[in-house]
Amino acid sequence: MKIKVTNMTCQHCVRTIQMALIKNKIVADIHLEGQTVDVKSDVSESQVKKVIHEAGYETV
Repeated sequence: MKIKVTNMTCQHCVRTIQMALIKNKIVADIHLEGQTVDVKSDVSESQVKKVIHEAGYETV
């Protein structure tokens, strides 16, 4: 699944989201240029969005 993160603007943002996902055992590829998170783990979209929101970022 792909999730758009609208306010991911720099490598610090990428790292913050990456660490939040890892902490929750969610595997994903994060792409700054397209502002997307490509989730590889078998988890619900709402669960991933919750983790990203708790890290301080907005999703579409």
